[in-house]
Amino acid sequence: MSVEVISCHEVKSRRRRNETSSDNSDNRRAFRLCVWEDDRDRLLDASKWPRSVTVSTWFFKPRRNDTDGAGRAEASAGGATAGAA
Repeated sequence: MSVEVISCHEVKSRRRRNETSSDNSDNRRAFRLCVWEDDRDRLLDASKWPRSVTVSTWFFKPRRNDTDGAGRAEASAGGATAGAA
């Protein structure tokens, strides 16, 4: 894949849109990978990953006390999540 990973952090797996609260998310892991912007498209190419891995652009949740959203970027430049099901 030839992607340089700047950092990798395990994060709490977020519930999927079609998932109910009774679904068990304990059987998967999620990671935030920070990569150079030039490598972003290669990292996010789903065909390069096994079927059991989902990759997507990383979006930060707004801070609870950040009413105008100015405190954080909407998306991490070059960031992505990779979660194994």
